[in-house]
Amino acid sequence: GRVKTGIDFFAQDTLLAKPNIIFIMFGMNDSDRELLLNHDDMSIKQIGKSLLIFKENLPKLVTLAKNVADRVIIMSTPIYDEFATCGEPPIKGGYDLVKKYADYAKTFALNNNLDFIDIFNATSICFKEDGTYNLDHTHPTMKGHYFIAKEILQEQGYTLDFQTLSPLTLKWNEEYNIYRDLFVFESLFDLSSKSLNERIKCAKEYIVTDKDPWYYKPMIERYIQNRERKEVLLKNLITI
Repeated sequence: GRVKTGIDFFAQDTLLAKPNIIFIMFGMNDSDRELLLNHDDMSIKQIGKSLLIFKENLPKLVTLAKNVADRVIIMSTPIYDEFATCGEPPIKGGYDLVKKYADYAKTFALNNNLDFIDIFNATSICFKEDGTYNLDHTHPTMKGHYFIAKEILQEQGYTLDFQTLSPLTLKWNEEYNIYRDLFVFESLFDLSSKSLNERIKCAKEYIVTDKDPWYYKPMIERYIQNRERKEVLLKNLITI
C-alpha cells in the first residue's frame, strides 16, 4: 500500500489490534517507480508529485498513530534492489528514487523526535551482498523478512536467533494472514454493501477474468475458501 492507504484504512485495520506501539513504513509503492520506464515529461512530473503527496500524508498518518499508541516508530522502506541480477530486468533509477522516500522518512522522524529504524540503509548493505534476500527487486524473501525483523528487534535492544516459534504464535500468524486476505479483497473491491453470496460471486468472477493473476489470484482463491470463517477468524485473533 501507500501512506494514503494507511490513512484510509487506519480505523478498520490498525485499530483492530489495539496497538500500544505502531511501526510506520511506506515509500516503495508511493514512489511510482514504474513510471521511470516511460521516459516522458508527464511521467517525470507525476513522479515528483507522488513524492510531494508522500510528504503531505506521512505527518497525517503519524498524527493518527500518536492519538492511540504509546510509541510510534518510523522505519524507512527497504531498497528497490536495482542491483539484483535475477528476475525481470530492474528499473533503472529505482534505487535512487526510493532512497528519496527513505531520506524523507528519516528526516521527518528526527525532526519530530520519533524513533527511527533505518531499514533502507541496512538492506542497502545486505541485499547487495547476497541476492537471496530479494528475488524480484522489490519484495524480500523469507530470508529478507527475517533480516528486517532482526534489525527491528536489535534497534530495541533485543536479539533474534534462528529458533522455533511457539505453536500459538504460528497459529496467530496463519489466521492473521488469512483474515487480512479477506479484509484486503473486500476493501479493494468495495464489497461492504453486498451480501456474503454476492461477495463470493464477485470473487469467482474476478478469477475468471484473469486480471492481474500473479498478484490477486492467490488472495482471491483464499478469500473464496475462507470468507465464511471471517467472524470466527476475528474472534480467534482477539482471543489469542
